[in-house]
Amino acid sequence: LLVGHATTGTLSSAEGNTGIGIATLNAVTTGVHNTAIGYEASGSLTGGGSNTNIGRYAGNSNQTASHNTSIGYDALRRATSGNNTAIGSFSGSQINSGVNNITVGKQAGDNITSGDGNVIIGSINADSATADKQLIIADGVDGSVAWLKGDSNGQVKLISGYVLEVALTDAATITWNAATQPVAKVTLGASRTMGLPANPVNGQFISLLIIQDGTGSRTI
Repeated sequence: LLVGHATTGTLSSAEGNTGIGIATLNAVTTGVHNTAIGYEASGSLTGGGSNTNIGRYAGNSNQTASHNTSIGYDALRRATSGNNTAIGSFSGSQINSGVNNITVGKQAGDNITSGDGNVIIGSINADSATADKQLIIADGVDGSVAWLKGDSNGQVKLISGYVLEVALTDAATITWNAATQPVAKVTLGASRTMGLPANPVNGQFISLLIIQDGTGSRTI
């Protein structure tokens, strides 16, 4: 189904495609199960399948790659590779040979070119246009605040952060759930027995602050 223009392709074996807009799916010949909405969305696509591009110029350069999803003006405009997901105006707009990238936000990751497997959320560039498996979560205004970053080694860096301290209930035997209360405190009203932390995980950091009440000299 093409609405808004006639394709310049031959449609020789193309099937299951939906295009709405001027020059949308303009060159399709063998592509299957593609959806494009907006001026020149998927405008260069000849083959490839299961692409969804919504917005002016969205996915415009892709000719034969499959499984791209772009929503927004210029999103994935220059991508010639597959398996990318971009949401937001100019999101992932410079990706060309990079695959398996996820960019969410206006201009999110719009400097990535050949990098693979990057996840960029917020209005921010990737640290490298060609590196793989970068993670950034930043603000959606101008990307000046990046709360979280990660690299291809699985290492995650926080700019700053804390775990909320939870007050445990004082009792003859004090119970502590390390899964839901990893950072905890308790004020002793008498000498007590401290139960072992429940549900710990190997390598987990846990912290317990024990406070004496006004009487003091409590034991545990």
